[in-house]
Amino acid sequence: MSDTPKSEHEVARDNYRRKIADEIASGEGDVGFAVAIGSPSWEEFHRVGRLEAALLVQYGLLECEVLVDVGCGSGRLATALPESFGGRYVGTDISEPLLRRADQLVNGPKISFVHVNELTIPLEAESVDMVSMFSLLTHLRHEESFLYLRDALRVLRSGGRIVFSFLDFSQESHWSIFHDTVAAVGAGALHHVNQFMSRDLVLAWAKMLNCEVVQMHDGQSRFIKCAGADGTVSFDSIGQSVAVWRKP
Repeated sequence: MSDTPKSEHEVARDNYRRKIADEIASGEGDVGFAVAIGSPSWEEFHRVGRLEAALLVQYGLLECEVLVDVGCGSGRLATALPESFGGRYVGTDISEPLLRRADQLVNGPKISFVHVNELTIPLEAESVDMVSMFSLLTHLRHEESFLYLRDALRVLRSGGRIVFSFLDFSQESHWSIFHDTVAAVGAGALHHVNQFMSRDLVLAWAKMLNCEVVQMHDGQSRFIKCAGADGTVSFDSIGQSVAVWRKP
């Protein structure tokens, strides 16, 4: 066993895995696999997955050859991909139990799930059309998020897009998450990182990385276009703010 002290990133990663394991174990039956990625039920798991997929369709998913879903968890987005998406899907996550559950829920010749340990995407440069990061940067320190976004730009082709969600202090509906985290830390409870961002930070990072900001959506607004089976159209939200970047 190595005597080298673990880095803050390694400690946070280990704590996150322990928290995931606790949440998986806490759910009745296999509901813990939904709870572990922030969905209190399988109904909510699938509802949010459909919204994530609809949002990506708005920003060009159906024209993509390769989509990478970073922090894919137990397959919430993968299960909701529209049949009209004919490209390749790659989901990555640091939790092997979540990845195994995702593989049970959805599989196919163009679907793959990859275990990762570091803040990188295990694909070649300029080989991807779209990268999604839903509820991922919310659990990383800013420096770690920046590294992940930089690597996402590495794997993107010119014109490719990154779609990521974030907790936003300008949105009062997000404040309860901050207060819950403060209470957990104050009580000394094991709790994963809940990191907040701001629009200024998102704009600054885009400028540092030479990336175009296509759109930013407020978490409290309904910005995802949803088509009903009867042809009706409604708008909804995943509850977090969303940024869309384009690689020049």
